[in-house]
Amino acid sequence: GTTLEDAFGQDIAHPLWSAKLLADDPDPIIAAHLGFLRAGARVILTSSYQCSFDTFARAGYPPEQARSLMLQSVSLASSAAHLFLSERPDLSRSDITIALSLGPYGAACVPTQEYDGCYPPPYGPQAYHPSSANRNAFTPEEVALGHEDKAIDALRSFHRARLEVYASCPTTWSDIDALAFETVPSVLEIRAIRLAVADLHRRSSHTRSPANPKPWWISALFPSGRFPQQDLSSPGSGTDERVSVERVVETMLAPYPDVDAAAPPTAIGINCTPVTHLRDLLRRLQLAVARPVDGADARKPWLVLYPNGGDVYDPQTQTWRTTEGSKGQIWARDVLGVLEDVLDEDAWAGVVVGGCCKTGFEEIAAISAGLQAQPDRS
Repeated sequence: GTTLEDAFGQDIAHPLWSAKLLADDPDPIIAAHLGFLRAGARVILTSSYQCSFDTFARAGYPPEQARSLMLQSVSLASSAAHLFLSERPDLSRSDITIALSLGPYGAACVPTQEYDGCYPPPYGPQAYHPSSANRNAFTPEEVALGHEDKAIDALRSFHRARLEVYASCPTTWSDIDALAFETVPSVLEIRAIRLAVADLHRRSSHTRSPANPKPWWISALFPSGRFPQQDLSSPGSGTDERVSVERVVETMLAPYPDVDAAAPPTAIGINCTPVTHLRDLLRRLQLAVARPVDGADARKPWLVLYPNGGDVYDPQTQTWRTTEGSKGQIWARDVLGVLEDVLDEDAWAGVVVGGCCKTGFEEIAAISAGLQAQPDRS
C-alpha cells in the first residue's frame, strides 16, 4: 500500500486503502507486485489486507461486488507472477509464493485500529476514542460475564467470512500459496483466527470442497516494542501493562483441547514494527518458542519477519514521519544484522524475511542482495 503511494503517486486515503485500486485502477497493483518480484522478492502479498464486507459496505460496494473485488486481488498477484516468469525463464511458478493478505479486524475500524487494538463490542471492550481513555482488554469481571468469549466468537465469524470468499472459488484458491494473517494486535484475535482456520478445514473435509489446507502464518506487531493489548488479568493491573511476548507465542502455538482441528499456524512472526525493536523481540520470541508446552505440535514453526522501513507511523494523525538515514542499504544492513546476531536457526523450520510499510523496491533489492551473499540463507 505505501509503495502505491510512494512509487506510483496513488491516493489511497480511503477505507479500502490499497484495495481501493481494485475497482478504480488495478494496473498499479500489478506494477507494484512486478516491481517487488524484479527487486528479488519471492513472496508477494495480495492487495486484500483491508478487504472485508464491512469495509466494502462502508465504501458503498454491495456484497457481490465486494466478493468479486476480493477475488480480483488474487488474480492480479497471479498476473504479476506470470508476467515476471515470462521475463525469467530460469524460474517457475513454484519459485513464487502468493500469500493472501488478511488484516485484523482493526483494519475495518474507523480510524483503523491495528496499532491500538480498540475494538467496539462485540469484537472488544470499547471503540477507540480520540479524546478519552481507551481500553483494549476486558477486565476480570467482564471475562467472568462471558464478554471475552463473545468477542472471540465475533472475531472468528469475521475472519471465517473472508476465508470462505476465497475458498469458495477453486481457481482463486489454487492461485493462493499461503495465508497471511498480519498485524494482529490482540491475543483474543489470534485465538479467533486459529478457530476460523479450523472451521475452514473442517468445512472442506466435510464437503470435499477444494479448500485444501494451505501453509499459513500469524504475525503480530509491536509498534513501540510492546504488544498493543493491555494486560488486565492480574489484580491491580493498570492499562499501561501489556500482554507479554511469551503469552502471544503461547496463544499462537499452544494446543486448543476443546477444538481438535485448531492446529497451530505453519509460521509465526512479527510485522509492521520498527527495526529498532527487532533484536530484543526476536530474542524473546525464540525463548518462548523453545519453551516446552504440553501437547503442543512437535514440529518447529517457520519464522516470518518483516519490519517497517525507517519512517515512523503516527496512528493519531495517520501520517508517516520520515527518519533520515534509514532507507535502502542501511535498512537492509540493520535487518540482516539482527538476523546475524540474534537468529537461532535451530529454533525454526525456516525463515522468511522482508519488509512491511514504507519498504519499497530499493529496500527489498538491498535485502535480497544481502541474502544472496549468504548462500546458506537465501
